Amino acid sequence: MDEVIRFATEAVKGFKDAGMIATGKHFPGRGASIGDAHTGLPVVDISKEEMESHLAPFKAMVKAGIPSIMTAHTLYPALDVDEPATLSYPILTKLLKEEWGFDGVVTTDDITMGGIIEKYEVFDACVKAINAGADLILLRD
Repeated sequence: MDEVIRFATEAVKGFKDAGMIATGKHFPGRGASIGDAHTGLPVVDISKEEMESHLAPFKAMVKAGIPSIMTAHTLYPALDVDEPATLSYPILTKLLKEEWGFDGVVTTDDITMGGIIEKYEVFDACVKAINAGADLILLRD
C-alpha cells in the first residue's frame, strides 16, 4: 500500500506542477469490489479496519491537494449500509469533506450507470448525489 500511496501523491504533485487538473477516482476505491457498476451495484464488503487501508491512497491524494474526486457507484457497508458512495452523505460530506478537509470538486461518474439506475430514477439520483455532497453530475447522453 505504501507504494500505491507514494505513486499517487507524486502523480498529484506532477499534475499540479504541469498545470493539469487531475481527478482521483473512483472514491472511495474499487479494488476490493466484485461486479461492474455499469450493469449493477458492486459491493465492497470489508471490515471497518480493512476500509482504513482501502481509503489510504485517497486520503493521501487529498492531503497532496488533488483538485477533484470522482465517486464510485459502489456500496461500502462499513461506511454506509444504505447508499452507494455517489449518493452517500456519510461518505461524501462527513468523511471526504468534513473529516479529511477536501475542498475540491466532487463529481459523480455517469449517473445513468446500472449501479444507480437499478434503484433510482435519474432525476432522483441527481438530487440525492447533490444532497450527499457531489458538486457535479456526470450525465451521459
